Amino acid sequence: MRVWSQGFGVKSFYLLLQTPNSLLRTNSHNSMLTISKEVYESFISHAQQCYPKEACGILAGAVSGEAISFFPVRNQTESSESYFMDPREQLTLFKILREKGLRVTGIVHSHTASPAYPSSTDV
Repeated sequence: MRVWSQGFGVKSFYLLLQTPNSLLRTNSHNSMLTISKEVYESFISHAQQCYPKEACGILAGAVSGEAISFFPVRNQTESSESYFMDPREQLTLFKILREKGLRVTGIVHSHTASPAYPSSTDV
């Protein structure tokens, strides 16, 4: 999924829905992800705060196909052309999600200086 955002320099963001099976157990036939306006606005706010660097985070929900929460994760590369999620933050977040009965439904990041196409990091 690609959503264009204008007005603050973030060209787009992608949702990586094909995450490793160890992180996301989902129905392989489910190709839609429902994102509430609040979750969308949370990510956009995070991207604005990180600009001009790429922002990244994790979407979570109780069921596959639905994102009810956005959790920002620090971009270790602090770059405008790439991202790498802080592994310690990810581990802490995975524990919190498990305690809350949530699962990863997507990984999201912004593109601020690069074309709005999936890179090798994205896939």
